[in-house]
Amino acid sequence: MFKKSLLVSVLLCLSFGLRAQNEPTVYESASEAGRLTVLDNVSGGMIQLIKDNRYLSGPVDRTYGFSYDIEAKELKRYNVAVQALFSDNHYIASSAGDLPVSYLHLNGEDIALERTVNTAGDPTVEFWNTTPDGKYFVALSYEDVSTSYGETLSNHVGIVYDGQTGKIKTLLHSYWPRKEDPNEDNIGYGTRATAISADGTVVGGHGAWPSSLPLSNCQPMFWDLALPDADKKTDYTVYAIEDPKFSMADLVDANSDGSVLVGTNEETNQGLIIRYSRADKQFTYE
Repeated sequence: MFKKSLLVSVLLCLSFGLRAQNEPTVYESASEAGRLTVLDNVSGGMIQLIKDNRYLSGPVDRTYGFSYDIEAKELKRYNVAVQALFSDNHYIASSAGDLPVSYLHLNGEDIALERTVNTAGDPTVEFWNTTPDGKYFVALSYEDVSTSYGETLSNHVGIVYDGQTGKIKTLLHSYWPRKEDPNEDNIGYGTRATAISADGTVVGGHGAWPSSLPLSNCQPMFWDLALPDADKKTDYTVYAIEDPKFSMADLVDANSDGSVLVGTNEETNQGLIIRYSRADKQFTYE
């Protein structure tokens, strides 16, 4: 397995040791409107807001991680690339090297994530986001698909994982079916999940729209996991924005029940807001 332990050291203001140039730095400022906290020198992955919205955590330079207690203003460093931290004995991290592979650590054990059917033994499982309590998290892996004309192709696919076992809860397939014509271009076909609501019922991200351009674009889509604890791995409804103006857009976060999802549109440099009504099975976007 990964054979790594989690060692913690509290970062002191100016004595960061040999990695000083890469350490995260905290800047605090206050005004009548409230307090602003800025984390600088953080790279290598997404920063997570976890544990009752009190802690920030994430990796730095793919080699180690940090957590920041917003209330106590305490910054800690960990000697593994922590991607989301729920306790010192429950976290998601990635292995070192040119091809980082995410794994779950729970109660002293490093747990390899359940795999999909991959080509060429590709071990890659990329972590993207988690519920604040770590019950579920979303990642990206690859899945072999056999077409009706006898070809086997590998698609990237979004996954919802059980944060206690590392088992796959749901594979998140695209709103649009793959084209079956072997002369058609399916480059980029697949999905990526980058947002999950706090209750784990709605997941947002993007997926390829094969008919949009010769090279598939990444259209925003989201999945309503009506029964997130159900055993069926395809028990969900998928929605998508079929609008060329959002051909390079992605959803990156969701509120507690998934009624609001937010993202960005690279082509226009504008934010994207989706308001979703589960009762009506409808959504609007702006």
